[in-house]
Amino acid sequence: MPGSTTITISIVLFAFAQTSDPSLGQDAPSAPTVYEMPYSLFNPTPRGERRALDPERPDATQNPTTVDAGVIQIETGFFQYTKDSHRVTPDSVETWAIFSETNFRLGLLEDLELQIIFTPYISEEITPDGGTKMTNDGISDFTLRLRHNYWGNDPEPDQNTALGSEAFLVIPTGSQVSSGKIEAGAAGNFQWEFAPDFSLAFTAEPAFRYNTGSARYDFVLLTTAELIVEVFSGITTYAELAGTATTAGSSAYEGSFNLGALFGLNDDVAFDVGLNFGLTRAADDFSGTIGITVRF
Repeated sequence: MPGSTTITISIVLFAFAQTSDPSLGQDAPSAPTVYEMPYSLFNPTPRGERRALDPERPDATQNPTTVDAGVIQIETGFFQYTKDSHRVTPDSVETWAIFSETNFRLGLLEDLELQIIFTPYISEEITPDGGTKMTNDGISDFTLRLRHNYWGNDPEPDQNTALGSEAFLVIPTGSQVSSGKIEAGAAGNFQWEFAPDFSLAFTAEPAFRYNTGSARYDFVLLTTAELIVEVFSGITTYAELAGTATTAGSSAYEGSFNLGALFGLNDDVAFDVGLNFGLTRAADDFSGTIGITVRF
């Protein structure tokens, strides 16, 4: 039948067109695999691509770099002891902290991290001049920090600087050692490796802090300058000058000279020791801590 011949010819032509056009009949381009996407909290950086461990503690200078995406890094002190005799008032103050300032660092993106900071238990003994010793204790306030790295997380061969900034919010717990008020601030952090194994680091941190003595907020500016030296593979030392100026007055300026060292046990664990010596009357006379950093 003529109609059957026409249908047969049409089917043959259609089949020929399908085989002669290479773009027809092919599968659509596959979606990129998860490892081709930027690393994030939900797509963690593989262990083999992680950066070198870079603890935040025990110095006062903040890092300009962030932890790798998807990484949890816990930094804490086994203990911390602080002694202060007759700062601005004639009181003598001794402070003990168990698992002193504990910092949970979480990599959100390749250049963005969240920090949750607190001290689980603080015992503060205050002895007024000629008076009876009083004790305040409890959990510290919680600090939330969000840090962004602009450059230096993954430096190029000829790059020897790193820059980062952060904002933070202090949430009061209402304990005996709490300020009882919300506090906030920001910071800029810069580091320069001026020679192999030698670096300079700087932090400038303006903040609004609540002064329990005057029952008002003061503007506070923390500035630090630090020399970092890697003396051996896995062993790093630092010497640091830190100063805190406040609108409470020049007599409230806190200056200290700080020394410390970090000892890398392996790629994901490091121990540290830090010693701080007060240079002004308002600063603590002495503070010492021993701690550990663990990366998961």
